[in-house]
Amino acid sequence: MKELFEKIKWPEEFIVEFNDNEELVFTSSQGVLWDDGNNLDGNDENRANISCCLKKKSQSQQRHRLVEIFVDEIKSIKTPSGEILWSP
Repeated sequence: MKELFEKIKWPEEFIVEFNDNEELVFTSSQGVLWDDGNNLDGNDENRANISCCLKKKSQSQQRHRLVEIFVDEIKSIKTPSGEILWSP
């Protein structure tokens, strides 16, 4: 999974569709990173996740909001036109 994820040519905007069919729009401007979830401090759930920024809802927002998404909660990642970029 990680190998395919790291080969994605990220568009400026992309959509994450979750297992419950909710969709959120993200931006790749700050990067999209994979984390295996294997932290040494033991505070994680040992679940792979990705870090990316939610798209600003308006230009008045000062900054993008970085979020972490567990990979096992993702149904697919796609372009705004519907092209599938990645799915587990």
